[in-house]
Amino acid sequence: MSKQFSSQFITPIKKRRGKKLPNPNRRKRSASVIFVREAPAKRQRISSVIFVRVNRLPGNADSCKENPHSLLEKSRPEENVRTKGNQHTARPLGYSCERVLKEGGQASTELWRHSSGGLVVAKRPYPESARQVREEADILKSILGPAKCSSIVEIIGECEIPNAPSAVLLEFCDGGDLWEYRIDADEFEKNIPESFIFKILVQLSSAVAYLHTGYGTKHYLSGSWAPVAHRDIKANNVLLLKNTCNVDPIIKLADFGCAAVGQDIQEQERCLIGTAAWQGPEAKLPLVTKATDIWGIGAVIHWLAASEMPIDELNSPQDLDDAHVPRRLVDFRLPPKDRQPNSCSRDSQLPWNLTYSEELWNLVVSMLDFDHATRPGAVELVNRVSMFIPN
Repeated sequence: MSKQFSSQFITPIKKRRGKKLPNPNRRKRSASVIFVREAPAKRQRISSVIFVRVNRLPGNADSCKENPHSLLEKSRPEENVRTKGNQHTARPLGYSCERVLKEGGQASTELWRHSSGGLVVAKRPYPESARQVREEADILKSILGPAKCSSIVEIIGECEIPNAPSAVLLEFCDGGDLWEYRIDADEFEKNIPESFIFKILVQLSSAVAYLHTGYGTKHYLSGSWAPVAHRDIKANNVLLLKNTCNVDPIIKLADFGCAAVGQDIQEQERCLIGTAAWQGPEAKLPLVTKATDIWGIGAVIHWLAASEMPIDELNSPQDLDDAHVPRRLVDFRLPPKDRQPNSCSRDSQLPWNLTYSEELWNLVVSMLDFDHATRPGAVELVNRVSMFIPN
């Protein structure tokens, strides 16, 4: 291992004041969180809009304390259906669109506000991608049905709209994503403490262990869990909740559009899927397995600690999809001035000039092992990381 990660794999960190890496999946900031559980077996028909019954509506729970579905009973489709190309933008009455968060390849992701004040994320597939978004919703239901992982974004329900594909309603995270978090830290020249990074790491590795093995549930002990591979773990897909109680971060792993379940993981492992630049060097084969998720975790932590993805510098946004971009690590044990002695234009005394421990470096190196077969498993990673988290 030590030979594999010799100095030839270490690249200087690039100075990026006023410059941001290409980010086609940039998410806008959010403003509220909804915690609701959905029961897929029970549906309630409201006019021609169908909602999956939920335990609590977005907004003030007291407003519907006596009848938690009273607001849904008043809902009906808007009569004036606006269209954008071939994508209908109608919403059930009672909801308004605050803003479009992202126009993706499969769906438009919008922030909806209910008349009660609550916020939800509505993923509205384009007609040609309705089946893929439907499969993503089914995966979220399957992994959150038998148990629950607090570090995975929750599905609230579905909304069937006339003459348009069904919208999938998701939990809304109000702290942005880890890509934005690192960019903002650089912009304001702030440190990201190692304790913060370790808390991100333990939550993210626990979420992946849950997906891969059902870790933390009875299914893990019985071996009855159907494994799920996320296959697109990157800083853009790790969302943050604003935590007003203390400084500990709370994350949610999101965007299961590339996920595979059970036998599909092996059947599809030779397909190039996800964002190649956030995957290991095996992506160029192509090969995408559960070990690719481990690389993704390591790449996210590398991004937080080094302010660089573990690849050579990108020349264009298209390089994110290039599986042949060379992988390189930045030695974040060294101060930034020593990582880039010939190009550092920042004063070495600036407050963000932070180094990180040998322990964190060794964990990241193990996750970013160039040989996917020797990376640690998700449960092993949880156990190793937990050693560094105080009780």
